[in-house]
Amino acid sequence: MIKVEPSVQQCFFIETQGFVDNIRRSPEQTDAILQRLSVIKDTARILDYTPIYKLYCALEAVYQGIHDKNVIYSENVLQLINIVAIKINQVCNDIQNIQDESPEFDIKQELLYCDKAASGEIFDISIFKKKQNKKNTTDHSENAEENILSVHTSSISAILGEQEEMIARSYKINNQLEELKVIHDEKQYSNIMQVQRLLVSDMQVLQNALLQSHEQILSIISQDQISIHHQDMHGFFVFANSKKYFIPSDYILDVVSEDPVNYILEQNQRYYRIIDEEDEKAEPEDVPIYSLSSLFPGQTPKAHNELDTLLIAEYQGKKIGMIVERVREFVYIVGKPLPTTFKNFDMFKGFCFDEKYDMVPILSVPEILKRFRSLRGYDVKKFESSTKKRIHRILIVDDSDTTRQIEKEILTSNGFSADMACDGIQALEFAHRIQYDLVITDDVMPRMSGDILLDNLRHLENYINVPVVVMATKPFENANAFISKENFKRDNLIQTVKELLHE
Repeated sequence: MIKVEPSVQQCFFIETQGFVDNIRRSPEQTDAILQRLSVIKDTARILDYTPIYKLYCALEAVYQGIHDKNVIYSENVLQLINIVAIKINQVCNDIQNIQDESPEFDIKQELLYCDKAASGEIFDISIFKKKQNKKNTTDHSENAEENILSVHTSSISAILGEQEEMIARSYKINNQLEELKVIHDEKQYSNIMQVQRLLVSDMQVLQNALLQSHEQILSIISQDQISIHHQDMHGFFVFANSKKYFIPSDYILDVVSEDPVNYILEQNQRYYRIIDEEDEKAEPEDVPIYSLSSLFPGQTPKAHNELDTLLIAEYQGKKIGMIVERVREFVYIVGKPLPTTFKNFDMFKGFCFDEKYDMVPILSVPEILKRFRSLRGYDVKKFESSTKKRIHRILIVDDSDTTRQIEKEILTSNGFSADMACDGIQALEFAHRIQYDLVITDDVMPRMSGDILLDNLRHLENYINVPVVVMATKPFENANAFISKENFKRDNLIQTVKELLHE
């Protein structure tokens, strides 16, 4: 954790308190809130307040959806914003009150529902009230006799019939909305906007009813003893090639994030090193890693994230790491076996339905491991080189620790890799060992200033054409770009870097 003066922490908490109170008072000020969120969330990350940073990011995603008109200001969304704001306050209070240890915070529910809201998915905000009520009544129900609920097939069929009708109605309303938009654009009827607002409201009500019905079914199935033949599974929704799949957790040992530069490369095969921190005598284990997308057709180049998401899987004593685009844990699903017409698809073991009622294939982990082990290192390298963009490495040179951290946060959040040096001497040491694609430097620094550093870099054969950005009070003669510290803005830095790197 970064060491800072207590006054800095105190100022952050005071600033957060005022900002959160403003969100609760005036949640509809989208542009102003978005602008402030982009700054304050970075401060939370720099100070290593990870739970607060994650909550701010989730809130920012919701407001970005509202700004882009992908999310409407429904009652559910407003309540969710208020709940997240309250949670941020609670986390801040707990951090301030518990000084001698690192408290753990349960923010999964808030993050999950912000993700649903930002994606335009249906969600029932009453789940937070149910959670609180359940917590209040737990002590009274510990000794209660467990009741077994048995439901006839006809009861489930009736509920499914209602669901099908609601789904059909939701699609119909969506079609009506699209028609209204066309009419509005072309004919400008005066009452179109009013009708559209009513339809949007009706759509939200219908979706909430649909979600509640879905939860009732899951509750019935989970308690019904007759449903013993269903395949109840816990696992993960993962994305590969922008497609959604479900991986049961039976074979998954861990889910980790890793910087690609930390992988070990041997004979065109990359490995992730597992170190047992509890057993100092245990030997490190190198696990081969593969991209899940390589098993599916239609790969297209994608922007590379700073960190890879890895699922560490094990089958018959063999371990591998699977790189996925992103992962979402799902506590419980009901899986269906493959229809007989799909019996030759060894990669899949069944289907399930997600929260949008889309059919999602369930992947067979043993078959995945079998296919990955049959891949040659060359095949893996060829796939990765065709589907991933190169990560540009940038060196930040500044004697201010805070400035370095802020610049690094801005760069890494935009897909760049960044190292930091405190002055020109340390920067030259890095440059002799590592080839950087771009250098950002301050002017006045101890031991060696920015202009002398630039002169030394230009005398190195491999740095003659490397772009240098000066972020100081005045420009340098031989630099490629200049950004004034007095008028520094996040977007200016990213735009300048991308232009110089031709992105």
